[in-house]
Amino acid sequence: QGCYHGWHDAVSLNVISAPERVGTKDPTSTGILAPVLDATLVLPFNDPEAVRRVFAEHGQDIAAVILEPVPHNVGALLPTDTFLRTLREECTKAGTVLVFDEVITGFRHGLGGYQEICGIT
Repeated sequence: QGCYHGWHDAVSLNVISAPERVGTKDPTSTGILAPVLDATLVLPFNDPEAVRRVFAEHGQDIAAVILEPVPHNVGALLPTDTFLRTLREECTKAGTVLVFDEVITGFRHGLGGYQEICGIT
C-alpha cells in the first residue's frame, strides 16, 4: 500500500490512500475490472504480521510481491528491517518472487539499490 508501480490495472491500487483506508483496495480508476481487483492482494506497508497472515492464507497462490522498498508517494517512508526480512522469508517459503520496484528509488539510496542497503536479495 502506498507504492507506485505504473498505471496498468493489476498494480494501480492504493497508490495514495487515506490512513483510514489502510488494508483496503482503492483502485485509481473506475475502469479496473472486478476480476483484476479480486486477484490482487493489498497489504499495509511495514506490517510484518499482515505479511504472515496473508501468506498463511494465500501463500500457495501468490505469484509475486511487488513493492517500493522506500515508497516515495507517502513521503519516503523507510521500511523496518523486520518487515523486509519477513517478506523475504515468506516469499522464499512459498516460492513467490519478491520484486523491489526501484524505478523511483533507483540509485538515490545506493548504487546497488535499496536491496544493497538492507541486504535482501
